[in-house]
Amino acid sequence: MDSEMIKQSLFKALSACSFFEQLNAESGGINENTSLINDLKIESIQLLEYIIQIEKHLEKTIDFDDLSIESLDTISGLAEELMRPGVLV
Repeated sequence: MDSEMIKQSLFKALSACSFFEQLNAESGGINENTSLINDLKIESIQLLEYIIQIEKHLEKTIDFDDLSIESLDTISGLAEELMRPGVLV
């Protein structure tokens, strides 16, 4: 799976979240470099829902041992992290 396919899956996962429509409308649009934490003010429970959606869309489990909260902040940053060996299991 390449970076672009992962980014597409991350966007699909985000759009499947219950909070997506509200955040997207309030932000004026979300792109791969939008900060989920700083720009969108995503809450921890929303981040958890997003992670669950990512795992469903990728049909993989994310190993969080090597990930930081910063790596979850943007779609492009998260895609890079998910490309590293061993992060998706």
